[in-house]
Amino acid sequence: MGSFAQDYSSVQFNVQNGLAGSPVYDAVKDKDGFLWLAPEVGISGFRGTNFRNYTSNDGMADDEVLKLFVDSKKRVWMIPFKQTVFYYNNGEIHTQENDSQLSQLHITSEILNIKEGDRSEIIIQELSCLHLITNN
Repeated sequence: MGSFAQDYSSVQFNVQNGLAGSPVYDAVKDKDGFLWLAPEVGISGFRGTNFRNYTSNDGMADDEVLKLFVDSKKRVWMIPFKQTVFYYNNGEIHTQENDSQLSQLHITSEILNIKEGDRSEIIIQELSCLHLITNN
């Protein structure tokens, strides 16, 4: 009696094939199926065949991102080591320096998490308080 099994394939991502750095702190898949990785330096977006790497030279508020979150509007939110938050949307990085909603945030401690509420509002959990970014 014989049996049949499926072989699984795997790919190893590393600095040699385009990843911005190692180790990787977090990874998410966006709504278009692209993979976003948060290595030690910058952000790496994988589009199926190659990486596009982003750093502070591309407008990021900090090069060391610890956590990633994708919302329903396809924004990739980034929690860096510094006391700030920023996101990638449609080819642009939005920070407290260039985004009117983010500029109103007064972050005073470590950001622990980002979530999306039932009405697409963004909830940013700081060590000492919560921030709510609404659609209007």
